[in-house]
Amino acid sequence: MDKYFWLKMSLNFLELIAFVAGITHWRKVRSSYWKWFVVYCGVIFFTELTGKYVGYVLKNPRLNADIYFFFGIPVQFVFFCWLFYHWLENRKDRFVPVAGVILYIMAWMVELLFLREKRMGFSSFSYLIGNIVLLVVLVISFLRFVNSNEVLHYRKSMLFWVGTGMLVFYIGTLPFYGLRNYLYYNYKQIFYPYWDITYILDCLMYLFFSFAFIWGKPK
Repeated sequence: MDKYFWLKMSLNFLELIAFVAGITHWRKVRSSYWKWFVVYCGVIFFTELTGKYVGYVLKNPRLNADIYFFFGIPVQFVFFCWLFYHWLENRKDRFVPVAGVILYIMAWMVELLFLREKRMGFSSFSYLIGNIVLLVVLVISFLRFVNSNEVLHYRKSMLFWVGTGMLVFYIGTLPFYGLRNYLYYNYKQIFYPYWDITYILDCLMYLFFSFAFIWGKPK
C-alpha cells in the first residue's frame, strides 16, 4: 500500500475523531443549530468510507468520482453556507451565504452539463467557485466575529475553531484544486507534493473541528 493510502486513512481517522467528539459533547449542542454539524461530520466520515469501499474493494474509480461529484463535495459547500447563514442571524450581510449557494449550484450545473469529461477528472470549476464562495463567507463572518464581544472568549467560540480550520484548508488548497486536472496532466512534479500538503491541511481542519466540540460552546 502506497503512502496515499495511509494519508487517506489518517484523514479518515481525524474525521472519525471529530465525529466522536461531536457525539461525546452532544448535550452541549443538541439545542442549537450546531447539532447538525455533528451530523455533517458523520455524513462526511461515512461518505469517505463508502468511497474507500468503492475504490479499493469494488475497484470502480468512476463510481467513486461520481459519489463525490454528486454528493460528497456539494454537501460540504451547501452545508457550510447553511451553517454560516445561521451564525449571521439578524445581520444585513446574511444574504451572502444564500447567494453563495445559488452561485455554487449554477457552477455545478454548468460543470455537469458542459465541462465534465468522460474520462475521470476532478470537478475543478465548480469546486473553485464553491471554494471562493466559502472564503468570502468566512471573511465576512470573521469580520463580524472580531468586532463582537465573542472575540474576547474566542476559545469558547465554535465559529472560531470551525472557521480557522476551514481557512487553513480552503485557502491552502485553493490553487491545487482549482488547477488539479491541469497539474495532474502537465506538471506531476508539482501535483504530487502539493497533494501531500492538501492531506495534511485537511487533517488539520478536522483537528480544529474536534477542538470546536471539545472547547467551544454554541452561540
